[in-house]
Amino acid sequence: ILHLLISLPREKVVVFELEPIGIADHVARTATKILRSELGEIGKYEVIESDLQVKSVEEADSIGRELGGDLAVIGSISRLRRKILAEVKLIRVGRARVIFEDDLTGETEDDLDIVMRRLADALSKREKAERLVTTETVTGVEAKERRRRTSYYTIGIKLGSGFPLFGTYNGEGSLMRGLMVGWYETPHLIGEISAGILFPMGNLMEGFEEESGVLELPIDLSILYLPGLGDITTYLGGGLGIHFISTPEEAATGLGLNTGGGIIFFRTYDFHFFVDLRYNAVFARIGDKFPQQSIDFTFGFTRKAIPGKAKRGCCGEGFSLF
Repeated sequence: ILHLLISLPREKVVVFELEPIGIADHVARTATKILRSELGEIGKYEVIESDLQVKSVEEADSIGRELGGDLAVIGSISRLRRKILAEVKLIRVGRARVIFEDDLTGETEDDLDIVMRRLADALSKREKAERLVTTETVTGVEAKERRRRTSYYTIGIKLGSGFPLFGTYNGEGSLMRGLMVGWYETPHLIGEISAGILFPMGNLMEGFEEESGVLELPIDLSILYLPGLGDITTYLGGGLGIHFISTPEEAATGLGLNTGGGIIFFRTYDFHFFVDLRYNAVFARIGDKFPQQSIDFTFGFTRKAIPGKAKRGCCGEGFSLF
């Protein structure tokens, strides 16, 4: 069976010269030579060479039939400022129809061998070249994009209100919440660390007298999942941490759990604004209530490094306030 599969006739593909656009002819000829070589090495096609530059599908179909081809490849290679863009189309000879097309950008002419190898693989599998990247076939453009966009740090604050449930938090009706937050961001996940203070709204007027209300100091680690990549995207997540709670009569320390979601605005900018709604439970006893529970609504912002003040971390940009 293996012998029969190996001996099956391969489709014949006519590879025409790539059209140079704003680039030297010898660069286009070299790119075409690499493309033919890579297609031949894949072994799926029998490559037929043509020295003609063909721009239209109809012309490629006509010449392809004359040369006995089953398929034909036409395309171009052009310069976009400092970058190189290669485009190819795979045509079904006899039907004059494009059955696959793709393009790929390289940083310089030095990327031509990688670009052509990826496009040859794409033509063979009829799958977009951007999905066929490996550690050995990353172009200079893609490498820069990965360093810039894969992950980075932001830092900021969030403020809002907490609404205790079931008479917890020493019977308080509403609480003020203020937190410093740090985000480690990737395209679809955010690692969040937060620390701050939670106190009754009445304490703002009473000057934080010792005998009034309740005081909480939370430190949490959370994971947020973002399904989208746009400027406005929702998220869901949760986390845990250590919470320190005190009242005039007693103090307690307990594990804190949170879960909820929110919306981030201006995701693709250095400055993010967000609104957040979470359920919080602190496994600490205050009076006869256990655990302490609340629904918290907050809003806030985070920001990347201020221009000229950037700090570098181990995995990306840091942040500087001054």
